[in-house]
Amino acid sequence: MFRKIFLMVITITAISHFTCCSQNSTYNANIDLSSTTQFGMALGGNIAHSGENFGVYPGSTFDPIKKIGIKTLRIHDSKSFDWDVIFPNWNADPNSPDSYDFKSSDRILQSMFDNGFQPFIRLGASVGAVTNLARMGTNPPDVNKWCTIANNIIGHYVNGWGNGHRYALKYVEIWNEPDIGFWKGDQTKFNQLSRQIILLLKKNYPQLKVGLCGISNVIKHKAFADNLLAYLSDPNGNGSSGDRVPIDFFSWHVYEQGRGLSGFKPSALAVNRLLAKYGYSSTKSICTEYNAFLPSPYLKSVNAAVDVVSTLIWAEKNGIDGIYFYPIADNWGLFDIKRNASKQLNFVKTNIANSYVLYNELTDGMTSRVKIPDGPDDDNLEVIAARSSDNKTIKILAACSGWFGKKLNLVLSNNSNASNVVCEVKELSGNGLSTLNDQNVISVRSNQIILNDNIKAPTCRLYTIHLQ
Repeated sequence: MFRKIFLMVITITAISHFTCCSQNSTYNANIDLSSTTQFGMALGGNIAHSGENFGVYPGSTFDPIKKIGIKTLRIHDSKSFDWDVIFPNWNADPNSPDSYDFKSSDRILQSMFDNGFQPFIRLGASVGAVTNLARMGTNPPDVNKWCTIANNIIGHYVNGWGNGHRYALKYVEIWNEPDIGFWKGDQTKFNQLSRQIILLLKKNYPQLKVGLCGISNVIKHKAFADNLLAYLSDPNGNGSSGDRVPIDFFSWHVYEQGRGLSGFKPSALAVNRLLAKYGYSSTKSICTEYNAFLPSPYLKSVNAAVDVVSTLIWAEKNGIDGIYFYPIADNWGLFDIKRNASKQLNFVKTNIANSYVLYNELTDGMTSRVKIPDGPDDDNLEVIAARSSDNKTIKILAACSGWFGKKLNLVLSNNSNASNVVCEVKELSGNGLSTLNDQNVISVRSNQIILNDNIKAPTCRLYTIHLQ
């Protein structure tokens, strides 16, 4: 839907389809388009078991992942990267390249880089090591030897060790969910392992961002996180910060279980409090596993897709440095995996993947995020705005979850470059993504442009306004 109209001020009024039972049913905000900041959150995904397909199928197979805005792939649950798969014989010499088997992980990493992806490395073990009692991936017998092994694995990828490579890796994450079955030693041992490997990697490969530990539930297992960060902040226990272990990022996981933002925010805020408590306020906060639910039919619903958009908006506005969806491809992921008659692998986009499509479209071509007041404090409405560097394009993304809509009154001011307006509205609903070309949503009143819109819940809408 396109119209050209003279612009002095933009007012957007979205009238809800339902009458909200909350007393905060209306969101009023004056938005100053000159008040901006930068987008700071990385969007990634967990390639998980599908990672084994890199280098086996043509690179174009994975293009659908990039098209929804995901270019960073966490490799957890790709078994070829498990330390005890790469170093299969614990009694072998860790300083001999012959003790390592990099064939599969090299194939996968090369294919990822060749096809425009940035791998996010996890040092540790995948779920196969948890269920296979014969493997020692979840509890290496000796910390010193394991650190030598881990150091050489990373050295093979970034510094050519063992006839290796010099890949431009950025992130290395120590372990995954040590608060549950992925670590079977005691916590003291894990604390010591974490300290030793972080210091070793930071010394040998200072270009890397090294963090930990993909905690599964920072609220239920707060004692584990407290113990770990307390130790790393003061390993000698003498109250001095001189021996503090540098942590580039702290990683954590959330599965919202259909609770939307109310299932995400408590963990994000708990991480912020923990980092501040132990002097790590500048450490990045990265959610390395996220989904709206564990495997469930709920993930096929529009409710789940709107939950994801709401979470992405809130996380960006509240300083979360990265969110990595788990899994990218599976029957509960962003894509279903199909094979045709010739056994070619196909990634088939689900409706929940449209949440990433919409969010990626919000940020595409936008250099600045416009600061915007929070909506009613009920986790039902999230709104974010962006502006191009030439001030000729403004985008507004609104996510209304639950069952009741919201009445929005947004007044955008301080833009002097506009004389005409071209506006397009995209909607994410149970029917997928659609462009609303058939609604007469723009009208003029005095020196304002009014956008009258009936927005249902659960629904997301992206307004793209071109100023000419």
